[in-house]
Amino acid sequence: MIVELLSPQQRRVFQAVQAASAQTGAPAYLVGGAVRDGLLRCPQIGDLDFVIEGDAIAFARALQQTNGGQVQPHEKFLTA
Repeated sequence: MIVELLSPQQRRVFQAVQAASAQTGAPAYLVGGAVRDGLLRCPQIGDLDFVIEGDAIAFARALQQTNGGQVQPHEKFLTA
């Protein structure tokens, strides 16, 4: 499983996104290079990219409320 290949910090991020997904009811999917690297069983996975079904900006703000950090919304693209 890809989660096993994540660093401790990446696991915390992954788990925080899972929790926010459960809290908001918005499905979240890990996508991009992390999935490719996981499938190839690369020893190190780079950055984590997620696709959120629904309002990604609201999702990011919910994630921020629970975990801190900053949200940089991109209203034109409905991303954060």
